[in-house]
Amino acid sequence: MNNAPNIHREDLSSSSEVRAEVLFVDLDETLLDGTISELSDEELGEANVIQTTMNLIKKAKSLGMPIVMVSRNKSGPIDRFFRLKPELRPLFDDIMPCLGDKSHLINCYLSQHGISPENSLFVDDNPNEIDDVKGLGVKTVYPHNTAGIILDKPKMNEEKVTNLTRYRAKNTLDLLQADNVALTA
Repeated sequence: MNNAPNIHREDLSSSSEVRAEVLFVDLDETLLDGTISELSDEELGEANVIQTTMNLIKKAKSLGMPIVMVSRNKSGPIDRFFRLKPELRPLFDDIMPCLGDKSHLINCYLSQHGISPENSLFVDDNPNEIDDVKGLGVKTVYPHNTAGIILDKPKMNEEKVTNLTRYRAKNTLDLLQADNVALTA
């Protein structure tokens, strides 16, 4: 019997229900409103978290769901993040630095813990990561304000903005956004 909490998505076009046993969360531009490698200690300490992602994490935590950080940062920068934001560390059951393919690391985690990809949820701001992980059968969530983050950054090149816009337009009905996901037991 599957005791995973239900995840409901409600939007204007349709609803879907997903069973989840684990929540995977990216760090840069998904949980943190910024990129660790680009922020000084002072800036990182003052940086905000993205509230819709934080709400999803807190809800998953309240349901007893394991929460795993999957980040392209090495261990040192992740340790620095938690040193400067120690209140966030207890939210995560596991931290997986990933210098390569996140989908491979997530697949290994799922296999190790006997969890079906369909019973997991992944939150990330990167359309390529979303596509790779979605290819495993994992449900994916896109932080609702990522487009604003990218468009507000003048150093972001036009190609990345265009790719994101194209991705969002192509996946409007299929794209779960963090502010449209409600976790229930």
